[in-house]
Amino acid sequence: FVRFDWNAGNTAADVVVLDQNNGNAEVRFAASMSEDAHTATCTADAYTVYTATYGEHSDSKTVTVENSKLPHSYAFDSFIWAADNTSADVKLVCANCPAETTVEASMSEDAHTATCTADAYTVYTATYGEHSDSKTVTVENSKLPHSYAFDSFIWSADNTSADVKLVCANCPAETTVEASMSEDAHTATCTADAYTVYTATYGEHSDSKTITVAGTAGHTPAAAVTEHEMPAACTTAGSYDTVVYCTACGEEISRETHTVPAGHVAGASVTENETPAACTAAGSYDTVVYCTACGEELSRETHTVPAKGHTWGAWETVTPATEDETGLEKRVCAACGEEETRALPALGEIVTKTVRFINIARMHYEIDDEGGEPFYVYNSSAVTWTSGRPLRFKAVCYSNFTYDEIVIYANGTELTPDEEGWYTLPKNSEFVTVTAVGAMTDETAPKGRLTFWEMLLRLIRRIISFFTSIGR
Repeated sequence: FVRFDWNAGNTAADVVVLDQNNGNAEVRFAASMSEDAHTATCTADAYTVYTATYGEHSDSKTVTVENSKLPHSYAFDSFIWAADNTSADVKLVCANCPAETTVEASMSEDAHTATCTADAYTVYTATYGEHSDSKTVTVENSKLPHSYAFDSFIWSADNTSADVKLVCANCPAETTVEASMSEDAHTATCTADAYTVYTATYGEHSDSKTITVAGTAGHTPAAAVTEHEMPAACTTAGSYDTVVYCTACGEEISRETHTVPAGHVAGASVTENETPAACTAAGSYDTVVYCTACGEELSRETHTVPAKGHTWGAWETVTPATEDETGLEKRVCAACGEEETRALPALGEIVTKTVRFINIARMHYEIDDEGGEPFYVYNSSAVTWTSGRPLRFKAVCYSNFTYDEIVIYANGTELTPDEEGWYTLPKNSEFVTVTAVGAMTDETAPKGRLTFWEMLLRLIRRIISFFTSIGR
């Protein structure tokens, strides 16, 4: 196969091939033909597609019938109004294709003059066959002014002020304006309430409302006076009247008769039969009340005074305690000289410690001895001292905290320091707590905070001590 050779009208074609048996000479013969005809539309001419085929080879040519398009079939689509809505065009669309066109619509108008409530306006109507559409064009701010006249007064809820209702003579429109107000006040009397007359005025029209202050009528009471007074005696009742008169008209408003019961006039209590209390024996005394008018005894009450209890002096050591033997100490009552003794526990090997408050994040204390390893207990927690030796320690402030006092508790009992400020904690004691009463930050005090590196060093020392104790 070489090619297809089409005729001048592109309606038929020959096939040109090479004859390999005849020195590749060209051989020509008619191709197999087919055609596909298309009729004209509104937008396209009629045309036919001719196709030549030879084996697996094919070629096509399109032959168009020039100027064979069909005319459009236009129908109504819509109105296109001008910007001022006073005229319109008609949009027509072809029923057979998307083509469209416009023509002028037939126009009519209906004009309306302005009134009190409406601007002047004109209704423009566009018509095309049986189709129509209307637009209303309003002349803005062309309303006529209202012709208002008096209708009525509109009073406020409390009847102290009023508006005037005005109604237009040409339409139902209405408005309100404030009325001109006047008032005439009348004060209350003994028999009439106070009242005020409020009058609203508009031109030749007026109306009035009266507001009464209920409950304002009545007498003005003066201070009560005493009349017909008869004094009471120790055994005879008396009486008197309290009378209230009106300060305006003098009329008696009220009278009340009071009875004064008979009775003694109690004097101040006196003390009799007084027996002082001792350290171990209770005392007593009587409190007696007599009538100041006739001297009769009105009451007598006996009171017991509890025993005072001993006034103990300070504990004094009689026999000092040793490491193995208990000691003895005594104290003497300053009032009666009675003595009381108690044992001093054996000291064993005394351990001396120091308690220091340190301001790190929150307040806590540490117990430390010279050259020994410290241990820390946060404030409000407890430590158990289980050593077989007593613990002797001091509690001191070592940071920027001030406090009223330091209180030490062991087994729920407050410990008392000796003259030098040392506390002694018995061996195997439990639940030892330290409290700084009234503790607060003192910004002016020297800072006693441990640095980060000091804290780290202390932690390392404790870890080493812990593992050393395990090794032992």
